[in-house]
Amino acid sequence: MYHLPHIYLSGNERQPMEIPKFYFSHVFDDLKPLFLQHATGRKIFKKGELIFSSESPLDFCLLIEKGLSSYSVIHESGAVKTLFYHAEGSLFPTYSSMRTYRLLEYNMAVTDVEGIILPQKKLSELMQQHPELMQRVLASYLDMFNFLIFDSINQSYNSAFVRVCNFLYLYSEYMQDSGMQFYDINLTHEEISNVVAVSRVQVSYILSKLKKESVISSSRGRIRVENKAMLGKYCSGETLG
Repeated sequence: MYHLPHIYLSGNERQPMEIPKFYFSHVFDDLKPLFLQHATGRKIFKKGELIFSSESPLDFCLLIEKGLSSYSVIHESGAVKTLFYHAEGSLFPTYSSMRTYRLLEYNMAVTDVEGIILPQKKLSELMQQHPELMQRVLASYLDMFNFLIFDSINQSYNSAFVRVCNFLYLYSEYMQDSGMQFYDINLTHEEISNVVAVSRVQVSYILSKLKKESVISSSRGRIRVENKAMLGKYCSGETLG
């Protein structure tokens, strides 16, 4: 049997790693004027409303100005797996010339969502005319691809407890990067269970344990990370980078 060699790197040699990214915001902020020039209008999606699904033609993309949406897939058993969140300054669905997957996927408004509508055909033209837009779209795809690699390892080898802690830690990282004073996660236990592939009952039990240890506080539909350092001690190494 072939064994991969062990690679030892000192602290100075080790390259810093970016955190896995499933929450996208402010990615296209500086390109908003370009989108406004070619937009066909604005649209508001109410909380719980479908923004798109694979069962309908995908002929537009949405530059989110306000609110939060989630991208999920549905297994034939009916189980839901949420993969990504898109907030202000995120473009979704990101451009794709082929949407023929045998997979039921959808993007839903987690909160009320307002954004700029741009036809997919026009986005394709703009990507060819503006290299910076093309690079930004490709970078978004790369971030999503990298997260899927992380998530496959996370789901395969980490316990339910670690997966929940990983999710809370990563989400709080995005809040910190956005300049938030508090690390508030405005998601229900059911929504978290769809992300980490853990039952809602297990999620509730794990959150209760973390609350007793003063790692988090919670109220209906909101979780606040109170002790990020302690939370990090429960996370896996690939989450901390």
